[in-house]
Amino acid sequence: MVIGVSLLLILGLCTFIHFYATYAQLMDEKLRLGPFANTAKIYAAAQSVAVGDVLTPDDIAADLRRSGYGESRSNPDGYYQLHPSAIEVFPGPDSISTRKPG
Repeated sequence: MVIGVSLLLILGLCTFIHFYATYAQLMDEKLRLGPFANTAKIYAAAQSVAVGDVLTPDDIAADLRRSGYGESRSNPDGYYQLHPSAIEVFPGPDSISTRKPG
């Protein structure tokens, strides 16, 4: 009786350790990638900028950074170049403006 209970306890412990080690590796990988690794990019309507709007190039750059743009030309969403009184915007291959409809 004691041997049977001991064997059952050892078998249960081995099963627990096996699954714990397996799922611990999976969870470590998910935590390493970050909480938003598989999120979808949801796009909003485009914002218009017109002559006479009270915006500075820094304001536009801040909006672009929040949208995923950066100052690096290798950014797939797009990049911008900030000048003292102007800003140049270049959509990247992953930008919504470069996708074909449908």
